[in-house]
Amino acid sequence: MAANRIARTLVLAGLAAACATLFVTRYWVNRACIAAAASSCRLEDGSNVTGGAMLWGGVAVVLAVLTLRSALGKRR
Repeated sequence: MAANRIARTLVLAGLAAACATLFVTRYWVNRACIAAAASSCRLEDGSNVTGGAMLWGGVAVVLAVLTLRSALGKRR
């Protein structure tokens, strides 16, 4: 059972890190441009970012909480 808990914790941590990376790269870095455009912003590389990318931050927080709960959960 301990191996199962460790694997679950590592998977959750990896998913949380991936979502946090998406939040930072798709929203946080470009938040001023998104706010100025009032909806979406086209970057120099041609990609279009929107305020909806803020959702990745919420997903990252939920996954981080689940990771902590899995790692620090009650031992059976």
